[in-house]
Amino acid sequence: RAILDILRNKITMEVMYHNLARMAFDFCKRYELKSDFRRFCDTLHSHLKSIVQYQEDNKNSPNAVKLNAEDGESLRLHMETRFVQLSTAMELGSWQKAFETVEELYRLMEMSPRPIAPQMMAAYYERVALLCWHADYKVMHTYAALKVFTLYQKHNRSMTQETVARMASSLLVGALSIPLSENSRTQAIVTTLEGSSDKSVRLGQLLHTSSLPTRDQLVAEIIERGIVELAAPELAELYPALVADFEPLFPSLRDAL
Repeated sequence: RAILDILRNKITMEVMYHNLARMAFDFCKRYELKSDFRRFCDTLHSHLKSIVQYQEDNKNSPNAVKLNAEDGESLRLHMETRFVQLSTAMELGSWQKAFETVEELYRLMEMSPRPIAPQMMAAYYERVALLCWHADYKVMHTYAALKVFTLYQKHNRSMTQETVARMASSLLVGALSIPLSENSRTQAIVTTLEGSSDKSVRLGQLLHTSSLPTRDQLVAEIIERGIVELAAPELAELYPALVADFEPLFPSLRDAL
């Protein structure tokens, strides 16, 4: 920690700072040091706040770390370190720290002077989807998974048929697992990320949306985009039984007919 305190604001030591931070995460993961990991996350969070403040106070200093620099190199390093932090949090089962790390990634993205690379956005939404699934927010999980699928379809031209089928199958199962009661819930998100203590509201903001779709809307979009046909054949056959021809009160009568 003492070494990182010295290195945090020096642009010439920036790569070393992040390498040391990632080594510390690996050490915590290898020996399952959950308490130390949480304290280290708090240290890096404090460092980031300090870096932002130092950046504001020393705008003309050539040696200051600048997260809003045009080349985006400092911001990229911080985001990559947060991805390592997020993966470590999930592997250690430290879900509160995982949530806090995703919030920090969101804020770092908001600082970027240029669009975030599609690969990094896909990785971000994949982590948010896992976080939503663990928190049992199935609409948000499926919405995030749909964003991942869209990014892969648009930007990853080398995707194999197996990968497409696996992602489409996962997306279809996620949508069908959403309880029917979700359609009656109000999905509008009206409060800001900083102003709400409601985790569902904050997760919605992390998905870059002010209004979440309902279960029916997600299923309709999946059908419209032909994702059902891309899924594994057995799942594609299961879809009509669960949605299109679903009669929960009379299954035996339907079978007899």
